[in-house]
Amino acid sequence: CVIDTGINSSHTAFTGRILAQKCFCDASDLGGAGCCQDTTNEDDDATDDHGHGTHVAGIAAGNGAGVIGVAPGANLVIMKVTNSAGTGLFSDITQAVNWCTSNSSLYNITVITISLGGGSYTAACDSDYTSLSQEISTAWSNNISVTVAAGNDASTTIMTSPACINKTISVASSSKTDSIASDTNRNFLTDLFATGVSILSSSKSGSTETRSGTSMAAPHVAGMIAILQQYKNNVEGRPLTSQEVNDTI
Repeated sequence: CVIDTGINSSHTAFTGRILAQKCFCDASDLGGAGCCQDTTNEDDDATDDHGHGTHVAGIAAGNGAGVIGVAPGANLVIMKVTNSAGTGLFSDITQAVNWCTSNSSLYNITVITISLGGGSYTAACDSDYTSLSQEISTAWSNNISVTVAAGNDASTTIMTSPACINKTISVASSSKTDSIASDTNRNFLTDLFATGVSILSSSKSGSTETRSGTSMAAPHVAGMIAILQQYKNNVEGRPLTSQEVNDTI
């Protein structure tokens, strides 16, 4: 379940594997800036008019058109929570997490990935985002991992939200040679590093493009978790618990 700017659903890297789309970004939420195709809270069209979400989805689960994601056989559920400028509200992210958890059995959702964030936090921020923290905890209790980008402020002390929420898997960025990316945030809340520098993935134009940042690192971990869950189900006929995922990675 990818919570981001949406997806180019006609991109051949995702053919036949987008199970559901939702838009939780009302035009009225952002002063008429334009989000969903109508003014409802649950539009079924998560068209990406920014590009970030299509790139993130390709990293996690792209398969075709020059893009091979970490879990190329995985299906996708897409939540659009921003306008065309990439601006969104935490309340819309909260609704999206709730929807993914509520529909996890229907779509076999085992991981949520969020490459969005804001603010600067030197400690856990659950008390500042009580509703979102509660929804993420509910996802955790339903064995749904939540990977979140740590932010790109080149800080060794701060983390953006929601990566600072306790039950998330906070992901910082490294290079392809395993060095710490120069622009990544990382502090004691960081759970792990993943590749986030010069990542080729799908573009909203239907082709490919290269992007860098913790936004690219988080979906690498989401794809890895999807593969771990598939393996566990095939071997033992049960999913990994959220705690087993964290212990493993």
